[in-house]
Amino acid sequence: MRGLWEFPAAHPGGGDGLRLDLGRPIATVRHSITYRRYRISIHPARLVSEPPRGRYRWVAPGDLRRLPTSSIVPKVLAAVREAGV
Repeated sequence: MRGLWEFPAAHPGGGDGLRLDLGRPIATVRHSITYRRYRISIHPARLVSEPPRGRYRWVAPGDLRRLPTSSIVPKVLAAVREAGV
């Protein structure tokens, strides 16, 4: 969503230039936006190469509270904590 901070998403073929090496899924999160229903698989990932400049920035999980995020971000963080990662 435009203007909101979110976790990177892996796209087949590289999508927007972010290249990640994904591990096995550690959790699944359900999310709804109006009538759309999503099941999101959460994977640990390793950066394969530097991300495109100006498109990504590393942020500590504790700093996310100060940034505008969608309601999916706390769900993902809770799932990661629950998985013990």
